[in-house]
Amino acid sequence: AQSLAEDDPTAEPEADGETVWEGDNREYVYPMVVIYLFFITRSFAGRGIKTFVPAFVVGVYGYTLEIAGLSFAAESIANFYFSTLLVVGAATQVLVGSYVDSADARKVLVVCMSTATVSILALSLLDLSPLALFAVLLLVGIGIWGLNPARDMLISQVTPAEREGRTFGYLWTASHLTGAVIPTFVGYIADTVGLRQSFAILAIGSVLAVAVILLLYSDRVYVAPAQAHSGQQATSD
Repeated sequence: AQSLAEDDPTAEPEADGETVWEGDNREYVYPMVVIYLFFITRSFAGRGIKTFVPAFVVGVYGYTLEIAGLSFAAESIANFYFSTLLVVGAATQVLVGSYVDSADARKVLVVCMSTATVSILALSLLDLSPLALFAVLLLVGIGIWGLNPARDMLISQVTPAEREGRTFGYLWTASHLTGAVIPTFVGYIADTVGLRQSFAILAIGSVLAVAVILLLYSDRVYVAPAQAHSGQQATSD
């Protein structure tokens, strides 16, 4: 027999606090904290790349090019490299979006940010030819900006359907407010340690981004709702 609440269309739905805050925190609260930390650490690396790359290509390499009597200054080459980095990062999202439908979003995030980490360290530690520099910058773009569909998929998987819109809003608002101080800090880094060395510091952000996503593999931090409920049922049995 159906309950009176099911029969009565005017009955009040269960409050959010009863389903989220008083439930198993590993289903929503803890993983959302981890995802927020991922936003911040990834933003540190991403904002640093946007800030440093054009000046880095000009100041460290200063490549120029002349084709058919046309001369391209170092600033033009740097802008071309940077624009291509962003375009390839955006294009990668299409591929990642298709792949993540049938893959573990956490794994995609770890692979992308690991790729970004290695590439950022290469910028800091290696003297690269024009072609090698171009390739490394493309890998940076793929790693940092290609992961967006996997990030959004993970948020959707963790968030109850009735809270999804609010959760995205909370995450974006909080990350933008926190991230507002990052450009100032990034600029201080560049002024203090120099352009090449600053990339090694940016890599710390991408390493931390990998580390926080790996926390979601621990059942002390995250369990899918179905997994948590099945565990509770097994205990009661």
